[in-house]
Amino acid sequence: PNVVKCLRGDQNLASDFSRVGFHTQNELDKQDFYFFHHKGVYAYRYLSLQKFCELPPSIREGQERLEQLRAIESGMKVGLVISRKVSKGIDTKEDLI
Repeated sequence: PNVVKCLRGDQNLASDFSRVGFHTQNELDKQDFYFFHHKGVYAYRYLSLQKFCELPPSIREGQERLEQLRAIESGMKVGLVISRKVSKGIDTKEDLI
């Protein structure tokens, strides 16, 4: 649950995020989706950030504790940059130590 997963949809846009995970790879292959380990680095245009800050938290955002779901569920686009470099995240106190 400490590693956030991202589903990549059409045009290199995020279609979903989850701490738990998604369907089986077999089901995902049928839909032309790919999931990745999400690093969580964001860049916003000023008006997009302003819009995001004015949105109320979404239900799934509260359930998953992932603010990017608020953007996706409100129709905002979240673009992705794919990196082939594998790095360890700092997601827990133990990771930091």
